[in-house]
Amino acid sequence: YLSGNASTQEGFRAHYINMLNYIRTNGLTDQKHYNYINTQMDVQSFINYNLSNIYFNNRDWPHNNIDFWRYQTAYDSTAGPGRDGRWRWMMFDTDFGFGTWNNFDYFNNTLNFALEDSGPNWPNPPWSTLLFRKLIENTSFRHAFINRYADELNSRFLPAQVSAHIDSLSLRVASEISRHYSRWGGDINSWTQQVNNMKNFGSLRPLQANQHIRTTFNLP
Repeated sequence: YLSGNASTQEGFRAHYINMLNYIRTNGLTDQKHYNYINTQMDVQSFINYNLSNIYFNNRDWPHNNIDFWRYQTAYDSTAGPGRDGRWRWMMFDTDFGFGTWNNFDYFNNTLNFALEDSGPNWPNPPWSTLLFRKLIENTSFRHAFINRYADELNSRFLPAQVSAHIDSLSLRVASEISRHYSRWGGDINSWTQQVNNMKNFGSLRPLQANQHIRTTFNLP
């Protein structure tokens, strides 16, 4: 279990470091090298993880809040999910995203942000974008990323779906909000406004995300 720039939380990091060194040495434009990396990391997990943070416009990432793990075994394509020895990524702490700090965050091209090769030490330094940048050079990965992002924008990230999901979550805690503010201070109207801000982000983000995909990858 690693975090950040391959900082060890549990176990060992040698497998991950070896994978990065292989990528630095060989690149991933050649399909045979990309095929090998598919035995070292769960590429679909990486795609889902990245496109979600990008859609959310999570700007406290990728330098921060990045955790990844693998079951300590040699690659086994017949093993069950999570036990095939490949690296997978975990989603957590996305509260910088979804318009909660800026009502106009839905405009941000977070796709370019996640592919920046010379970003500052925080929030997107070169080490934190390296793996995504190298993978995107491979045609198969690039097509898979674009298609999966498009699938999500046409299903899970549809405005009506997002709004309904936010409503379902806010309804679960609504009865506690007044007691929360009674104890800790504040105004319940600010909570209502934040919920509405998130729904507004979900309504406006897909059109922007579609544009970002087309401009970043020069698509019609």
